[in-house]
Amino acid sequence: MPAAMTRASDRAWRIETRLSPAQLKLEPGDALIYRAVAADRRPGDAGVASSDTFFVEIVGPGDVALAGVEMPPDRERYALSEAMIVLKIERLQARERSMPRAAIEEAAGNIASEQRAVRANFIFLLGGEIQDEEVEAETSSEISEGRFANKARQEIVAATVLMGRVERALVAVSTKEALPLAREAVRALQRAFGHSRYLLRALPARARIDPARRGSGDLATAADWTRALAPPAADPQTEAARTALSDLIAIARALEARSDRAETMSRLERLAEQVLAAAATAPDLQPAARDVLSARDAASAGEIDKARAALRRAAVPLVARAQRGRIDGALVRRDAARLAGAAAIAPGGGRQ
Repeated sequence: MPAAMTRASDRAWRIETRLSPAQLKLEPGDALIYRAVAADRRPGDAGVASSDTFFVEIVGPGDVALAGVEMPPDRERYALSEAMIVLKIERLQARERSMPRAAIEEAAGNIASEQRAVRANFIFLLGGEIQDEEVEAETSSEISEGRFANKARQEIVAATVLMGRVERALVAVSTKEALPLAREAVRALQRAFGHSRYLLRALPARARIDPARRGSGDLATAADWTRALAPPAADPQTEAARTALSDLIAIARALEARSDRAETMSRLERLAEQVLAAAATAPDLQPAARDVLSARDAASAGEIDKARAALRRAAVPLVARAQRGRIDGALVRRDAARLAGAAAIAPGGGRQ
């Protein structure tokens, strides 16, 4: 990319350039990952330094952009893939005792191959392989002291080293050794991807802003708007309990009035079927179903008092279910209500 260089001294140079995501024609769901690398006249790696790794993610309409590593799971592609390795190792470890040795070796080998593929993605992201992990570990102090001045890259390098150790542990069929290393790799990736992240939100076509129309609206046409509240979702069991409770009250009155016995028995049969159907998916209504059946049997035997008592017992769970979703109003004590009325008619409009 073209860049402008300013040399303040022989030891202080400044280079400025511009990277435009718009020119790259990025679309929602794309991600741009970049860093700057520079070298001075010192030979070898001693004169090489790189900046932090920056992530530019294009968030599509409707996606929620969250800070740091708290991105939606489908956006944490790399950390999520290593987290799946952790999950598979945990599942294998939980089943090891009940599996034959050959099956354990095959499962561990499959996870090791998946770990190798995940590690290869990160090595591609870093731009190369780590030739000697021991040398890399020995020079980690130089990284922290600012040789690379790149915390995100340091965390990714550490994660790839851990992934290699996880793979070797799985090849040796040692999930006990592999699991802590895989978990630490996930934590390193989360720290890396939570550093230097930019989020660009893409607007849908209908919501794009036209600069030419700014300030051109007519305030006289502005009006308030009230959002219509959507009705609550219907609960079949609650509705059935309310209908059954209404029928139960009518049947109880018919029993008390000694109405037509055949008609009352028919209504009890329908009520019993209705409550039994609702109790099939609502366990809290099963006592009501048993009591309604008891009321039916008692009424059939001519024991009206027992039938009425059974209906009273059946009403308790029906009332509890029928009152679900209700909105309780604030109760005002009677003394407080009288005080409010006296204040309203007092001189001065109640200010006293």
